Amino acid sequence: MSEETRKTTRTALSWDQEFKEPGVKDLRALLLQISGASTVGNIEIFRLCLAIGYESGIKRPVPSRASDAVRIGDLKETDSALFRIIAIDDEKNGEVLLDENKIYDVVEQYAAQGLMILCQEMARQPSFADWLNSKLFKSLKRQVAG
Repeated sequence: MSEETRKTTRTALSWDQEFKEPGVKDLRALLLQISGASTVGNIEIFRLCLAIGYESGIKRPVPSRASDAVRIGDLKETDSALFRIIAIDDEKNGEVLLDENKIYDVVEQYAAQGLMILCQEMARQPSFADWLNSKLFKSLKRQVAG
């Protein structure tokens, strides 16, 4: 008998309120400046926070429920797949896939850690752009080297 996946009733993912303001706004402005893009959406910021937090291997507590980060309905299939992979790796058990809330809790915790790290580095680094480029390059190099 197969188990049915418990679907979430959430409409969106949440930012860590401790670092949301002015962290997300400041991060968006810096990313716009660095990238030269005309817009940087919440999903791009959330993905970056998730990547930085996941790489750190540390999770912050689950942020309080809000619908201020990324609307779940706007997630792409690749986002959902990435979230599931991270949740499986974190839980060391595929059963996490049976509960969407657990999957979202895990990614929100890593994204909260990433947001905290990024906020700290924005304040600490003389050139945040150089730090971020170096961080992402080193991370990619480790992934490629395997």
